[in-house]
Amino acid sequence: MKSVLAAALAAAVALVGAPASAAPLPPYAEVSFLEVPNAVAVADTGLMAVSLFDQKSVALVSPEGTVQTAEIDCGPVGVAINSEGTKAWAVCRDSAYLYIVDTATATVGIAGFGEVGAEGIAYRPSADEILLATPTSQSIVVIGDIKADNYLIEGKIPTPGLGVWTLALAPGGNTAYGVTISNKVVRLDLSTQTVTALGGADMAAWSVAVSADGTTLYCGAWIGGDNGYPAIRSIDPATGATRQEVRLNFSIPGSSAINVAAGYRVLYAAAGLGINVNGTDTGLLALPLDSLGRMGPVGTFTSTAGYGSAVGLSTDRSRLSVSLTSGIAMAMVTGDTPYPASLSLRAKTAKGSVTLTGRAVSIPVGTRVTVLVKDLTAKRPRFVAQAKTAVVGANGRFSWSARMPSKRFEAYVSAAGVRSSTVRP
Repeated sequence: MKSVLAAALAAAVALVGAPASAAPLPPYAEVSFLEVPNAVAVADTGLMAVSLFDQKSVALVSPEGTVQTAEIDCGPVGVAINSEGTKAWAVCRDSAYLYIVDTATATVGIAGFGEVGAEGIAYRPSADEILLATPTSQSIVVIGDIKADNYLIEGKIPTPGLGVWTLALAPGGNTAYGVTISNKVVRLDLSTQTVTALGGADMAAWSVAVSADGTTLYCGAWIGGDNGYPAIRSIDPATGATRQEVRLNFSIPGSSAINVAAGYRVLYAAAGLGINVNGTDTGLLALPLDSLGRMGPVGTFTSTAGYGSAVGLSTDRSRLSVSLTSGIAMAMVTGDTPYPASLSLRAKTAKGSVTLTGRAVSIPVGTRVTVLVKDLTAKRPRFVAQAKTAVVGANGRFSWSARMPSKRFEAYVSAAGVRSSTVRP
């Protein structure tokens, strides 16, 4: 089966007029197991951690393809790994322990957190914390002081009536998104410990991924109830409003989870049933992403035939890990790179006021935007930074308003080391 990712990425050029990232190389590590892995994670260094429920273990697959097995006393349902590849962690549904794997020796330590039923796990390096989604107790358990190997329980974020079971961290680490046991998407503000439901009533989500700049959520989902269809839907992370939907068609009747992972220029998906992609039946999907996070035509990211059970990206999005329903787990270099940071800007005046609006690309949500204004009626016109700033919002947009400095002026904005073009109203 010939990979069509190159063609899919070429389509991204038509979308944004920018070069597409290089197609991934063939797998640098590929291992076959006696069961279907239920979760995978990969470090920036290329080390892959594979969750094996029946074998009650976490397999550690090196970039060279060698395998070490870390045995635990239960069947893991979730796995995470740090970017350096020195530590991996796993949770089991019927255990009240976090399993800590030293990847150099494949030895396992434990840290109790007092509850059973954990399913989702995410490492939050910005706060040196691990988040555990425990749907049975309706909470997110926060464990801190990870680097010092102290594993202190710092608290719980209540999720009453929701039962969050998967977690995806936004860039910066102050916001997380999850899927509940009733297939709804939620946003968790980790600073205020508030939880907000997102997504339309017609969407039953299996998975959620966050774009590299935090401005878009991608959901593998079933749309429309009993007579519905599978799709990948992008939604606004602030409001949950639908932005785009790519409808998929399984090659045989049925329903299967679609797990997603968002790179800079490619969205990866692993589906448990086949989807026709240019005449090929596959569950290993790739969709190009333009600079605004819009999805292009569906392709595939590998020449390996099969259907997917899990997919994950490294912290720096340079490595992709995926597991297949045939029991294969593999890792590859993505060749994915960020779009260049940029700022667009428009100016509008009305009743003595000016409003500047714009869009940030590859600039994180929450970044402050400096506004510089030049009064063209002054004797020596020069740009002056304004005390009031704008902020990149969850949708990647920003807005700034003030009284007009004069009838003739021009302005530009700057953030993250880049500046917009100069505009006049």
